Amino acid sequence: MKSIICKNLTKVYEVNSKKINAINAINFEIDNGEIVGLLGPNGAGKTTLIKSICNLITPTFGEIYVKGVKNSVNSHHLYNYISAVLEGNRNILWRLTVKENLEFFAGLQGYSSSSVKREIEYFLNLFQLDEKRDIEARFLSRGMQQKLAITCALIKKTDIIILDEPTLGLDVEMEWKMREFFENKDFLNGRTILISSHNMNFIESVCDRVIIINKGSIIEDNKISKLKSFFRAKEYEIVVTTPSDLKIFDIIKEKFEVNIKSDTNITKLSLITSDSIQPLIDIMKFVSEIGLNIISIYSLEPNLEKIYTKLMKNKVYE
Repeated sequence: MKSIICKNLTKVYEVNSKKINAINAINFEIDNGEIVGLLGPNGAGKTTLIKSICNLITPTFGEIYVKGVKNSVNSHHLYNYISAVLEGNRNILWRLTVKENLEFFAGLQGYSSSSVKREIEYFLNLFQLDEKRDIEARFLSRGMQQKLAITCALIKKTDIIILDEPTLGLDVEMEWKMREFFENKDFLNGRTILISSHNMNFIESVCDRVIIINKGSIIEDNKISKLKSFFRAKEYEIVVTTPSDLKIFDIIKEKFEVNIKSDTNITKLSLITSDSIQPLIDIMKFVSEIGLNIISIYSLEPNLEKIYTKLMKNKVYE
Protein backbone atom coordinates (compact mmCIF):
# COMPACT_ATOMS: atom_id res chain seq x y z
CA MET A 1 0.00 0.00 0.00
CA LYS A 2 1.26 3.48 -0.92
CA SER A 3 1.58 6.11 1.80
CA ILE A 4 0.37 8.99 -0.39
CA ILE A 5 -1.23 9.02 -3.84
CA CYS A 6 -2.14 12.23 -5.67
CA LYS A 7 -4.24 11.87 -8.81
CA ASN A 8 -4.75 14.78 -11.21
CA LEU A 9 -4.59 17.21 -8.28
CA THR A 10 -5.62 20.73 -9.26
CA LYS A 11 -6.37 23.81 -7.19
CA VAL A 12 -7.79 26.92 -8.84
CA TYR A 13 -8.10 30.24 -7.00
CA GLU A 14 -10.12 33.18 -8.23
CA VAL A 15 -8.44 36.53 -7.64
CA ASN A 16 -10.08 39.71 -8.94
CA SER A 17 -12.28 37.63 -11.26
CA LYS A 18 -9.18 35.96 -12.66
CA LYS A 19 -8.62 32.21 -12.27
CA ILE A 20 -5.17 31.13 -11.11
CA ASN A 21 -3.97 27.53 -11.06
CA ALA A 22 -1.93 27.13 -7.87
CA ILE A 23 -1.36 23.46 -8.74
CA ASN A 24 -2.24 21.89 -12.05
CA ALA A 25 -2.94 18.18 -12.71
CA ILE A 26 -0.31 16.87 -10.31
CA ASN A 27 0.22 13.10 -10.14
CA PHE A 28 2.63 11.19 -7.92
CA GLU A 29 2.88 8.31 -5.45
CA ILE A 30 5.04 7.97 -2.35
CA ASP A 31 5.92 4.51 -1.07
CA ASN A 32 5.95 3.49 2.57
CA GLY A 33 9.29 4.42 4.16
CA GLU A 34 10.38 6.85 1.45
CA ILE A 35 11.98 10.18 2.35
CA VAL A 36 10.99 12.61 -0.40
CA GLY A 37 12.06 16.20 -0.94
CA LEU A 38 9.61 18.71 -2.39
CA LEU A 39 11.41 21.51 -4.22
CA GLY A 40 10.37 24.57 -6.13
CA PRO A 41 10.69 28.38 -6.13
CA ASN A 42 8.44 30.59 -4.04
CA GLY A 43 4.93 30.54 -5.46
CA ALA A 44 5.45 27.21 -7.23
CA GLY A 45 2.56 25.55 -5.39
CA LYS A 46 4.40 23.59 -2.68
CA THR A 47 2.37 24.91 0.25
CA THR A 48 -0.93 24.43 -1.60
CA LEU A 49 0.07 20.85 -2.37
CA ILE A 50 1.04 20.09 1.24
CA LYS A 51 -2.10 21.66 2.67
CA SER A 52 -4.19 19.68 0.21
CA ILE A 53 -2.59 16.44 1.38
CA CYS A 54 -3.31 17.46 4.99
CA ASN A 55 -6.93 18.24 4.05
CA LEU A 56 -6.51 21.90 5.04
CA ILE A 57 -7.35 22.96 1.48
CA THR A 58 -10.00 21.37 -0.73
CA PRO A 59 -8.69 20.75 -4.25
CA THR A 60 -10.73 21.94 -7.20
CA PHE A 61 -10.16 18.65 -8.99
CA GLY A 62 -8.39 15.40 -8.32
CA GLU A 63 -8.04 12.91 -5.51
CA ILE A 64 -5.64 12.28 -2.64
CA TYR A 65 -5.28 8.93 -0.91
CA VAL A 66 -3.46 8.47 2.41
CA LYS A 67 -2.77 4.86 3.32
CA GLY A 68 -5.40 3.75 0.83
CA VAL A 69 -8.19 6.03 2.07
CA LYS A 70 -9.39 9.15 0.28
CA ASN A 71 -8.42 12.03 2.57
CA SER A 72 -11.59 14.05 2.00
CA VAL A 73 -13.78 11.12 3.04
CA ASN A 74 -12.28 10.23 6.43
CA SER A 75 -10.47 13.07 8.22
CA HIS A 76 -10.07 10.99 11.40
CA HIS A 77 -8.14 8.39 9.41
CA LEU A 78 -5.94 11.16 8.00
CA TYR A 79 -5.07 12.62 11.40
CA ASN A 80 -4.13 9.18 12.69
CA TYR A 81 -1.53 8.82 9.97
CA ILE A 82 -0.10 12.31 9.32
CA SER A 83 1.87 14.74 11.49
CA ALA A 84 2.93 18.02 9.94
CA VAL A 85 5.00 21.11 10.64
CA LEU A 86 3.59 23.88 8.46
CA GLU A 87 4.75 27.46 8.10
CA GLY A 88 7.43 27.31 10.74
CA ASN A 89 6.40 27.08 14.38
CA ARG A 90 2.62 27.45 14.17
CA ASN A 91 1.80 23.92 15.33
CA ILE A 92 2.92 24.43 18.93
CA LEU A 93 0.85 25.69 21.87
CA TRP A 94 2.37 28.92 23.07
CA ARG A 95 1.22 28.82 26.71
CA LEU A 96 2.35 25.25 27.35
CA THR A 97 5.91 24.45 28.36
CA VAL A 98 8.22 22.50 26.07
CA LYS A 99 7.57 19.25 27.97
CA GLU A 100 3.83 19.90 28.15
CA ASN A 101 3.70 20.44 24.39
CA LEU A 102 5.31 17.06 23.81
CA GLU A 103 2.99 15.32 26.25
CA PHE A 104 -0.05 17.03 24.69
CA PHE A 105 0.75 16.05 21.10
CA ALA A 106 1.62 12.51 22.12
CA GLY A 107 -1.73 12.41 23.92
CA LEU A 108 -3.54 13.33 20.70
CA GLN A 109 -2.42 9.97 19.35
CA GLY A 110 -3.51 8.15 22.50
CA TYR A 111 -0.10 7.87 24.16
CA SER A 112 0.14 8.55 27.88
CA SER A 113 2.95 10.76 29.14
CA SER A 114 4.50 7.77 30.92
CA SER A 115 4.50 5.63 27.75
CA VAL A 116 6.47 8.26 25.78
CA LYS A 117 8.74 9.35 28.61
CA ARG A 118 11.81 7.76 27.01
CA GLU A 119 11.07 9.36 23.62
CA ILE A 120 10.49 12.77 25.22
CA GLU A 121 13.84 12.63 26.99
CA TYR A 122 15.51 11.50 23.77
CA PHE A 123 14.10 14.42 21.77
CA LEU A 124 14.79 16.98 24.49
CA ASN A 125 18.41 15.90 24.44
CA LEU A 126 18.69 15.55 20.65
CA PHE A 127 17.27 19.00 19.93
CA GLN A 128 19.02 20.68 22.87
CA LEU A 129 15.73 21.53 24.58
CA ASP A 130 16.47 19.85 27.91
CA GLU A 131 17.25 23.09 29.76
CA LYS A 132 14.10 24.67 28.29
CA ARG A 133 11.71 21.85 29.24
CA ASP A 134 9.78 23.95 31.81
CA ILE A 135 9.69 27.19 29.78
CA GLU A 136 6.54 28.19 27.92
CA ALA A 137 6.88 28.00 24.15
CA ARG A 138 6.10 31.72 23.70
CA PHE A 139 9.30 32.63 25.53
CA LEU A 140 11.58 30.53 23.30
CA SER A 141 13.70 31.93 20.48
CA ARG A 142 12.55 31.38 16.89
CA GLY A 143 15.08 28.58 16.45
CA MET A 144 14.00 26.86 19.68
CA GLN A 145 10.34 27.11 18.64
CA GLN A 146 11.20 25.53 15.32
CA LYS A 147 12.94 22.63 17.07
CA LEU A 148 9.97 22.18 19.38
CA ALA A 149 7.55 22.18 16.43
CA ILE A 150 9.51 19.41 14.73
CA THR A 151 9.73 17.42 17.95
CA CYS A 152 5.96 17.71 18.47
CA ALA A 153 5.41 16.20 15.01
CA LEU A 154 7.85 13.36 15.67
CA ILE A 155 6.55 12.46 19.13
CA LYS A 156 3.15 11.54 17.67
CA LYS A 157 4.73 8.47 16.00
CA THR A 158 2.52 8.76 12.91
CA ASP A 159 3.36 6.77 9.79
CA ILE A 160 3.69 9.95 7.70
CA ILE A 161 5.52 13.13 8.66
CA ILE A 162 5.34 16.29 6.54
CA LEU A 163 7.85 19.05 7.25
CA ASP A 164 7.75 22.50 5.68
CA GLU A 165 11.17 24.22 5.87
CA PRO A 166 12.39 22.19 8.90
CA THR A 167 15.83 23.84 9.01
CA LEU A 168 14.44 27.39 9.08
CA GLY A 169 16.00 29.27 11.99
CA LEU A 170 18.36 26.46 12.96
CA ASP A 171 22.07 27.00 13.49
CA VAL A 172 24.66 24.90 11.65
CA GLU A 173 25.19 22.47 14.53
CA MET A 174 21.48 21.81 14.90
CA GLU A 175 21.07 21.33 11.17
CA TRP A 176 23.73 18.62 11.28
CA LYS A 177 21.91 16.92 14.16
CA MET A 178 18.74 17.01 12.08
CA ARG A 179 20.58 15.36 9.21
CA GLU A 180 21.90 12.64 11.48
CA PHE A 181 18.42 12.00 12.84
CA PHE A 182 16.79 11.60 9.42
CA GLU A 183 19.65 9.44 8.22
CA ASN A 184 18.93 7.03 11.10
CA LYS A 185 16.60 4.67 9.25
CA ASP A 186 16.29 2.39 12.30
CA PHE A 187 14.76 5.11 14.46
CA LEU A 188 12.43 6.25 11.70
CA ASN A 189 11.22 2.65 11.58
CA GLY A 190 9.76 2.77 8.09
CA ARG A 191 7.97 6.11 8.44
CA THR A 192 7.32 8.15 5.31
CA ILE A 193 8.76 11.68 5.30
CA LEU A 194 7.85 14.51 2.89
CA ILE A 195 10.13 17.53 3.28
CA SER A 196 9.63 20.89 1.57
CA SER A 197 12.75 23.03 1.78
CA HIS A 198 14.98 25.54 0.02
CA ASN A 199 17.97 24.01 1.80
CA MET A 200 19.43 21.93 -1.02
CA ASN A 201 22.27 20.46 1.03
CA PHE A 202 19.81 19.19 3.64
CA ILE A 203 17.49 17.69 1.02
CA GLU A 204 20.39 16.02 -0.77
CA SER A 205 21.74 14.48 2.44
CA VAL A 206 18.48 13.03 3.83
CA CYS A 207 16.14 12.38 0.89
CA ASP A 208 15.99 9.42 -1.46
CA ARG A 209 14.00 11.23 -4.11
CA VAL A 210 12.89 14.73 -5.09
CA ILE A 211 9.74 16.08 -6.64
CA ILE A 212 10.34 19.47 -8.25
CA ILE A 213 7.40 21.69 -9.08
CA ASN A 214 7.24 25.01 -10.86
CA LYS A 215 4.22 27.12 -11.74
CA GLY A 216 1.95 24.49 -10.25
CA SER A 217 3.22 21.54 -12.29
CA ILE A 218 5.74 18.77 -11.68
CA ILE A 219 8.82 19.30 -13.84
CA GLU A 220 10.86 16.44 -12.36
CA ASP A 221 10.21 13.43 -10.12
CA ASN A 222 13.22 11.20 -9.70
CA LYS A 223 15.72 9.55 -7.38
CA ILE A 224 18.50 11.94 -6.42
CA SER A 225 21.09 9.35 -7.43
CA LYS A 226 19.57 9.10 -10.90
CA LEU A 227 19.43 12.86 -11.34
CA LYS A 228 23.09 13.12 -10.39
CA SER A 229 24.01 10.35 -12.82
CA PHE A 230 22.41 12.37 -15.64
CA PHE A 231 24.79 15.23 -14.87
CA ARG A 232 27.87 13.20 -14.03
CA ALA A 233 31.10 14.40 -15.67
CA LYS A 234 29.35 17.39 -17.22
CA GLU A 235 31.04 20.08 -15.14
CA TYR A 236 34.75 20.75 -15.30
CA GLU A 237 37.14 23.01 -13.48
CA ILE A 238 40.34 24.15 -15.20
CA VAL A 239 42.98 25.63 -12.90
CA VAL A 240 45.46 28.01 -14.56
CA THR A 241 48.14 30.39 -13.37
CA THR A 242 46.81 33.91 -13.00
CA PRO A 243 48.22 36.15 -15.74
CA SER A 244 49.50 39.67 -15.14
CA ASP A 245 46.99 41.03 -17.65
CA LEU A 246 43.51 40.12 -16.33
CA LYS A 247 41.88 41.41 -19.51
CA ILE A 248 42.65 38.00 -20.98
CA PHE A 249 39.69 36.67 -18.95
CA ASP A 250 37.34 39.07 -20.72
CA ILE A 251 38.39 37.48 -24.02
CA ILE A 252 37.75 33.99 -22.60
CA LYS A 253 34.27 35.03 -21.40
CA GLU A 254 33.43 36.38 -24.85
CA LYS A 255 34.23 33.02 -26.47
CA PHE A 256 33.04 30.55 -23.80
CA GLU A 257 30.33 30.21 -21.17
CA VAL A 258 32.55 29.95 -18.12
CA ASN A 259 32.61 31.16 -14.53
CA ILE A 260 35.97 32.61 -13.50
CA LYS A 261 37.29 32.89 -9.94
CA SER A 262 40.70 34.44 -9.64
CA ASP A 263 43.22 35.20 -6.91
CA THR A 264 46.85 36.29 -6.96
CA ASN A 265 48.35 32.94 -7.95
CA ILE A 266 45.71 30.76 -9.57
CA THR A 267 42.45 31.13 -11.47
CA LYS A 268 39.64 28.58 -11.71
CA LEU A 269 37.61 28.33 -14.91
CA SER A 270 34.34 26.42 -14.37
CA LEU A 271 32.74 25.01 -17.48
CA ILE A 272 29.38 23.19 -17.71
CA THR A 273 28.67 21.09 -20.80
CA SER A 274 25.43 19.40 -21.80
CA ASP A 275 26.32 16.73 -24.32
CA SER A 276 30.05 16.23 -24.96
CA ILE A 277 33.54 17.13 -23.84
CA GLN A 278 34.21 19.12 -27.01
CA PRO A 279 33.69 22.50 -25.26
CA LEU A 280 36.31 21.41 -22.71
CA ILE A 281 38.75 20.53 -25.50
CA ASP A 282 38.10 23.86 -27.21
CA ILE A 283 38.72 25.97 -24.11
CA MET A 284 41.85 24.00 -23.19
CA LYS A 285 43.25 24.62 -26.67
CA PHE A 286 42.39 28.32 -26.54
CA VAL A 287 43.86 28.79 -23.06
CA SER A 288 47.12 27.19 -24.20
CA GLU A 289 47.23 29.31 -27.37
CA ILE A 290 47.00 32.58 -25.41
CA GLY A 291 49.86 31.49 -23.17
CA LEU A 292 48.14 30.48 -19.92
CA ASN A 293 49.70 27.62 -18.00
CA ILE A 294 47.19 24.86 -17.16
CA ILE A 295 47.91 23.49 -13.67
CA SER A 296 45.11 20.91 -13.41
CA ILE A 297 41.70 19.84 -14.72
CA TYR A 298 38.94 18.34 -12.58
CA SER A 299 35.66 16.65 -13.37
CA LEU A 300 33.27 17.83 -10.66
CA GLU A 301 30.57 15.77 -8.99
CA PRO A 302 27.25 17.55 -9.52
CA ASN A 303 25.16 18.52 -6.52
CA LEU A 304 21.42 18.90 -6.20
CA GLU A 305 21.51 22.69 -6.15
CA LYS A 306 23.16 22.85 -9.56
CA ILE A 307 20.76 20.25 -10.97
CA TYR A 308 17.81 22.19 -9.59
CA THR A 309 19.10 25.43 -11.09
CA LYS A 310 19.45 23.80 -14.51
CA LEU A 311 15.94 22.39 -14.38
CA MET A 312 14.51 25.76 -13.40
CA LYS A 313 16.22 27.21 -16.48
CA ASN A 314 14.70 24.42 -18.61
CA LYS A 315 18.10 22.97 -19.41
CA VAL A 316 17.99 19.60 -21.19
CA TYR A 317 20.07 16.73 -19.89
CA GLU A 318 20.73 13.30 -21.26
